[in-house]
Amino acid sequence: MKTFGAKKSSSFKCYTKTELDTLLSSKNFATGEEIQLVDVVMPVMDAPRALQEQAKLLEQANRRTEDAAAAAEEPKPKKRKREPTASGIGFHGLTNGAETLTA
Repeated sequence: MKTFGAKKSSSFKCYTKTELDTLLSSKNFATGEEIQLVDVVMPVMDAPRALQEQAKLLEQANRRTEDAAAAAEEPKPKKRKREPTASGIGFHGLTNGAETLTA
């Protein structure tokens, strides 16, 4: 704690709930006369339900943000221009068939 400018400090490490309860209820700990660091050792993946739920919500929010960013990067398909037709109906080059008749 000296690195952070503390003139007087102490640190503790608790491995069980009983150790933590004993530390937090001690008169020496509750004085507030010095900076105190408590290292609580917990099993891997052990967390309160509220913290687990908050992590799930953050994961969902991050996924939505990533999906939105990916969608913004995708190029939008360009619309093709339709060529206007001479008659407005779309029948080009039709004849009455006279060119194909032979005498």
